[in-house]
Amino acid sequence: LKVFRLIEIYFARRIVCNIATTSVDKLLASLHKDILEYQSASPEAKYADIMSYILLTRAGITHIPQDSEIATAVQNNPTYYQRKAHVNFILTSVDDQSKEAALLKQIADQEMKLTIEHIMPQTLSK
Repeated sequence: LKVFRLIEIYFARRIVCNIATTSVDKLLASLHKDILEYQSASPEAKYADIMSYILLTRAGITHIPQDSEIATAVQNNPTYYQRKAHVNFILTSVDDQSKEAALLKQIADQEMKLTIEHIMPQTLSK
């Protein structure tokens, strides 16, 4: 579960910052092998902890955005103009801690139409 959550966080942060997915396929293809290499050197290390370390120490095009990058992106990147699939991913990612799995499945299957206005309306009122 922690491994999937790390992958979700990785992609959610990149989507919020509008960072292209170029080269991410190569990162994911080699990630398991890299984790096993770290584990062979430190057998007591947990798989998810090693994965977290690898993702946090990435540099360049496959890096995970830092909190400062997220803050800048939230202030400057209008979510209304992002791809619908990306917005749905972010909304379900934000919402998954407070709702049941059945609700998430409805959103993912597009049985329930969720928009950014469910989190923050485009026009704010007092």
